[in-house]
Amino acid sequence: SGYRRLRGLKHLARAVSLDPFDQQLIETLHSRVETQRQWDQLLPILISGVEKTDDREQQATLMRLVAEVYASELEDYSSAISLYQQLIEFDGGDEILERLKQLYGHLQMWRPLIDLLEERLESEFDREVRSRLLEQIGQLAEDKLGETDRAIDTFEQLREIRPGDQGVLSRLASLYDSAARYDELADVLREQADVTDDV
Repeated sequence: SGYRRLRGLKHLARAVSLDPFDQQLIETLHSRVETQRQWDQLLPILISGVEKTDDREQQATLMRLVAEVYASELEDYSSAISLYQQLIEFDGGDEILERLKQLYGHLQMWRPLIDLLEERLESEFDREVRSRLLEQIGQLAEDKLGETDRAIDTFEQLREIRPGDQGVLSRLASLYDSAARYDELADVLREQADVTDDV
């Protein structure tokens, strides 16, 4: 019966909440849950597992699992974002950052996405990673928010990290041109010419 089936699913969810590292248990749970309504009844059990343990790794694993259910099974992106934001505090890993970027992009929440990337930039010292983050922030500021000054500031920071980079210089030339900042435009065009001459 439906009641017995739900009781079995709840037992399974409880087992996952106690051992979120057991991949087979998690796959079994996913394969047996058939409706959104069942997930609605199982999520509180998984969430209670976060509150019942002091083990940070276990908490983070459960939170990630619940966030994925919200995003993939229920398409409740706001709840998923809220959990991933908490997870960033636990584990600022690239995987969580990528997932948040996808969800913000899906909801076209460009400003919180830029804020998230700028926060990450402040704590990042690796030159390559900083360069990638600055490029993403600059593109979002220009293409999604139309904030030319913010885009210029960001690409100028990138220019310091990647001097002579034609892609960065072309982007800056276009931005200075559209902002009618012709002195800075002339400066960028000179640098572009110098780089071309050196090649």
